[in-house]
Amino acid sequence: MTAKTTRCVREVLSIADVEALESDGYDELVPAQNIYDLFLATAARHGDRPAVTVLRSADPDDVEVSYTHREFLEEITRAANLFASLGVGETDVVAIASKTYGAVPAVMWGASVAGIVSTLNYLLAPDVLLELLTLERAKVLVCPGPSVDPELWRKLAPIIDRVPSLEHVLVIGNEAPDGRCRNLRRDLAAQDPHTLRSPREIGRDALAAYFHTGGTTGSPKLVPQTHGNQIHSAWSFAQSLGATEIDVAINGLPFFHVGGVSPWGLAILAAGGHTVILSPVGYRDPEVVRNVWRIVEHFGVTLFGAVPTTIGVLEDVPIDGADISSLRLVLTGGAAISPSVADRFAKLVGVPLIEQYGMTETSSAISCTPVSGRRQRGSVGLRHAFMELKVVRDPLIDPMDECLAGETGIVVCRGRQVAAGYADNSHDQGSFTSGGWLITGDVGHFTDDAQLVLTGRKKDLIIRSGHNLDPAAIEEVANVHPAVATSAAVGMPDAYAGEVPVLFVTAKPDSSLVVDELAKHMEVRISEPPARPRHIFLVPQLPLTVVGKVFKPALREMAISEKLRMEAGKVDPGLFLAAITFSADGSASALMDCRGASGDRTRARARFEREVGDLTVRIDVNWLAD
Repeated sequence: MTAKTTRCVREVLSIADVEALESDGYDELVPAQNIYDLFLATAARHGDRPAVTVLRSADPDDVEVSYTHREFLEEITRAANLFASLGVGETDVVAIASKTYGAVPAVMWGASVAGIVSTLNYLLAPDVLLELLTLERAKVLVCPGPSVDPELWRKLAPIIDRVPSLEHVLVIGNEAPDGRCRNLRRDLAAQDPHTLRSPREIGRDALAAYFHTGGTTGSPKLVPQTHGNQIHSAWSFAQSLGATEIDVAINGLPFFHVGGVSPWGLAILAAGGHTVILSPVGYRDPEVVRNVWRIVEHFGVTLFGAVPTTIGVLEDVPIDGADISSLRLVLTGGAAISPSVADRFAKLVGVPLIEQYGMTETSSAISCTPVSGRRQRGSVGLRHAFMELKVVRDPLIDPMDECLAGETGIVVCRGRQVAAGYADNSHDQGSFTSGGWLITGDVGHFTDDAQLVLTGRKKDLIIRSGHNLDPAAIEEVANVHPAVATSAAVGMPDAYAGEVPVLFVTAKPDSSLVVDELAKHMEVRISEPPARPRHIFLVPQLPLTVVGKVFKPALREMAISEKLRMEAGKVDPGLFLAAITFSADGSASALMDCRGASGDRTRARARFEREVGDLTVRIDVNWLAD
């Protein structure tokens, strides 16, 4: 194989540039057959250039490890040899449940060389972690020991013996806490860093990793990613972002999230660049967010990315004299960003804010707005090269029934970075067509120049008496209010309209946000009456996923709870919602207190149950004993 990195070979300004890339032979552009080939290429071409730096904290001088490309290849080789010595082969899974400590990046990619790696969300409940480890039949578990992360060790220790397939536990830290465990550092040091112990032929179709989706409600889904999926994602991002060996990126996303591994990990490294990992928990560390501009200055960062909620927080972090002139772009994705927030942030940093679109099932890569070409705020840009991207009317009926430019439909895609399906084929139903198209669940349309505009998630649409309301349009009006920090619109169940839009907002620090004033602001700026929020709730913070995206399922549950409180208050002032629990199917069980009812308690109960029974969401009502 020719040692060739995935660095940008052509600036992408328009769809013509994407098509021009596709006119070249793929194997000439991307000769790598597996992930190890990528690291061989960067070590050969840029061996003495910095590759990976992992910070212990928000202080840019507090470096845990720092590797050149040659040194990082050696660490990956050590890790692959360690796992091979433990009997890991091409079908065996090495699971990693850990924050991003210094050993984790090399261990993760080394596990992909020896077998299959699975990076687990360490924040999940023990029973979900147990389910995932069992589902993927993990042979090896890598995790921090009690001296490094006592909280996580207390979560993992009781479930280790309950995973039937688990043969080895390697702990990060200075100790092996009990007889079941091995010390990762000691075992790595004993391995040859130059030659693979058990080299195997790894083709692009070989499995490299499992990433899990879900895990908060219902059973998690495992997404198998091949070496080819990850290679093409890395190459695609390099072309879209213009990434080369001179780039320095900061990575604040966890390695159990595809965004931390693909665009801000492999894509930068495979181009020969330098990735700086922001402390063990990244942007979840408030000090990292407060110090981000000093980190940019210290390392000469050229590009970085963050989800929209983090961008919104960074907008209020003063640059305060830091020299950020090295920056050439900032990337956001994972959710829609408010145009007003995006424009204010781009003005603050003085470089383009690029929007990217991807999913776990696509190794994070579907499309990206051009860095230097025409950019339309709200567009997620041009498709990546060597993939198909369509907007269709109903993918389950006919995935080839395409919408015209400007016509809204469901986004579907297939290509080299798109998974062939889930590890459990039963999960493919409704997500993949028989022709291999991934049904993203996103709603959008193409512009005349082939840029994709997303208008929402199909499941996030608020349907009020037949009106399809886009929550993003409501949120954008709220976000231009000077006192609003973040907002999220969801549907509240309604007996007459099916559901009505409601808005949850947080206030900016040191501002006075008056709900009635915000309601007037919304009313005069939303011309369509059904889209005006029926209720506005001021909350201390919005529920977020572990990577900082607004978690709308939790907001919908909050909306249902507020609806029940309102209905109880209308029926009788003495009627209270004592507790509510939700099921994976969206139904709920409400525990009501009627002991303080001012009138006939039996009639109050019956009237409340009648009102709740008319809602579009099933609510099982239970009463506290008198």
